[in-house]
Amino acid sequence: MGKQNAVPAPGDAGSGDAGGGCDVGLDVSGALEEGANRPPHAESGVRKFFAGKNVFITGGSGLVGKVLIEKILRDCPEVGHIYVLLRSSKKTKFDAHQRLHRDVLASPCFDHLRQIWPSFAKQCVAVQGDVGAPRMGMNNADYEAVCRHCSIVLHCAATVKFNEHLETACRINIDSIDYLLQLCSRLRSLHALVHVSTAYVNAPDLSGVMIREERRRLSVDYRRVRSDVAAMSHDAVTEATPRILRESGGFPNTYCLTKCIGKQLLNSHHRVTMHINTRAVTFENIHLGEHVLLEHLEKRKKENKTTLPCAILRPSIVTCAMNTPVPGWMDSLLGPAGLVVAVALGALHVAPGNGDLGTHSEKYFLHCLRILNALVC
Repeated sequence: MGKQNAVPAPGDAGSGDAGGGCDVGLDVSGALEEGANRPPHAESGVRKFFAGKNVFITGGSGLVGKVLIEKILRDCPEVGHIYVLLRSSKKTKFDAHQRLHRDVLASPCFDHLRQIWPSFAKQCVAVQGDVGAPRMGMNNADYEAVCRHCSIVLHCAATVKFNEHLETACRINIDSIDYLLQLCSRLRSLHALVHVSTAYVNAPDLSGVMIREERRRLSVDYRRVRSDVAAMSHDAVTEATPRILRESGGFPNTYCLTKCIGKQLLNSHHRVTMHINTRAVTFENIHLGEHVLLEHLEKRKKENKTTLPCAILRPSIVTCAMNTPVPGWMDSLLGPAGLVVAVALGALHVAPGNGDLGTHSEKYFLHCLRILNALVC
């Protein structure tokens, strides 16, 4: 693990270069006065909503996370600061600060923003943590700083491997929702919580069935599923996974199931739950994450507790950028990208597929900007 550094409060003075080091003393004072270096945009409700507010983002190192950070800074330049939760890298040994500046903000997707607003990195704050750990892996100082300063929470972190080990999938896609809700309950002021789920929480539904914007019900108690997995050894979980998937409603993989449970937990905790099925198709480990979310929402409502504004976004398969931030930009081989690369290299000449995939690909694939527009609005 990298060095645990306290995140700065807005206005702290110090050094904030993009080179290594820590985020302590990041100089963000006066950043809002750099109007001449910021991109001009017409006034909009979204821009006004983000103005002056601090945002907490998980999953910032992924495809959606990177483009999300870029879009907020480019289209909502009056935003306060963006706190990005990142783990230390086992491969490069980078801590959260180094990963933010070398792996995230150095990405080509920020090239245009660099030209119109060279100092945009000052608005980003690295937070050392792990979504699957208690308190989201943050130390006490960082946790309290996020609770004190952030009012918008965008949860993009997840394991998206369809064949992820169920134990790992539960930790990242289910436990993270519980820890996220605990964090949101501690925020001084929460204006919005958006959880990025997946259209594949509807995986057990038959092909051709209309997927409605409503809660997906499980045939088993997700709490029992989670406790059973926690009580088993790694090998026992591996052996029991096919049975758990079958008994939970016939989910095809751990991804769809656990994302669905996370949504249910969120629902029991918040005021408004909006399900946006963005061109749906459907998968397993994400389903449980939704259930965790939704159950918390319902519970808070029954107990007449302070409600939390929440939205759930259900995209299908996210692909490359269409126009912005960089036409065709993609930084992973997930989704159809790996297939395209394999064909381009001559390693793949034929693959089985759905007959209408070519003529109706918009049903299955979404360029990342469409996801971001729904996410920030």
